[in-house]
Amino acid sequence: MTFLLLFLALFTGINIRCSIIVGIIELCILLIFSFLRVGKKMALISLAASLIGVGLSFIRPSFNKEAYLSVVTESKNNYFIASSTFEKFYVYQKDNTYEIGDILSLKGHKAELDFTTLESEFDFKDYLNKKGVFSQFYPEKIEVKFSTPFKIHKIKKEFLSRFDKNAQALIGSILFSMSSDEEIYVSAKDLHLFRLLSNSGIYLTILYFLFSFILGFLIKKDKAKNIVLIVLFLPVIIFSFPRFVVLKFVFLKLFRWINEYVLKKKFTYLELMSITGIFFLLINYYFAYQDAFLLSMFIPLEALYYNGSFKSVKGFKKKVLIAGLILLSFVPFSISYYHEVAVFAPIFQVL
Repeated sequence: MTFLLLFLALFTGINIRCSIIVGIIELCILLIFSFLRVGKKMALISLAASLIGVGLSFIRPSFNKEAYLSVVTESKNNYFIASSTFEKFYVYQKDNTYEIGDILSLKGHKAELDFTTLESEFDFKDYLNKKGVFSQFYPEKIEVKFSTPFKIHKIKKEFLSRFDKNAQALIGSILFSMSSDEEIYVSAKDLHLFRLLSNSGIYLTILYFLFSFILGFLIKKDKAKNIVLIVLFLPVIIFSFPRFVVLKFVFLKLFRWINEYVLKKKFTYLELMSITGIFFLLINYYFAYQDAFLLSMFIPLEALYYNGSFKSVKGFKKKVLIAGLILLSFVPFSISYYHEVAVFAPIFQVL
């Protein structure tokens, strides 16, 4: 419970900047809960964690230079995001060929992001802001200092080319968050199914258990098998970087291995989830603003909390109850992040 409260306090503190009144109300509820459930000391520690979160959210370094040595942290068809000395830039590049991991020397000038957003359309500026990108860089000269040997764009294209158009739309959206004009993609997108499947990490869990089942015939000791599984998933990080759900999945598995075989199961799974959340928020607090973080962190936390709260309910009834409660949390989430609620979406999401 201690680490869960610390995680929630840190998360709440970071989000206070987005909505001060709502954030303060949520923090007060959390502090009262901490005081009643654990005690005065825990309430003070939670308050300190929330203040750290508030402090982090107001850190936004900005530098004015003619040249920036930058690392490409995200690469799309017509743009890339470059990180330089704790500052990130959006750089428009038609038919972009730069890869994640490339080190570039950017010469030019920067300006505040300025994108026109029509009503009910995707807000690209808000999307970039939630990633910690507030400036657009207009390069006059780009010099490649280091070119990564991992050509992710090329690998993705070759991988998807093996499937038909519908399969490409499904696989590309779930694995790589790619958009498509295919009808099957548009239908599933309207139900927010791709976001749920992609950002909750369900497909990673299925893949993990499949690998575990196969390795079970080759490696009998669980300790060795689990470390091999983690190593096998390391290429998935490279292939899917910088997607949070993949990073979280692999690091959580690593933390579980350490907890089980080094710390002798000192922490519960709920505590490990909370420690993982704290770890990522301290590395990059902008994770707290992204739907991928919320879905992949809070769905498991909700399930774990409800599972421990309704001990008198057993079997199928308990599963239905937990699914229904999680379903309720989708409604405010969909309104907040997608600005709509699809009528039939909850049914498919629970399934």
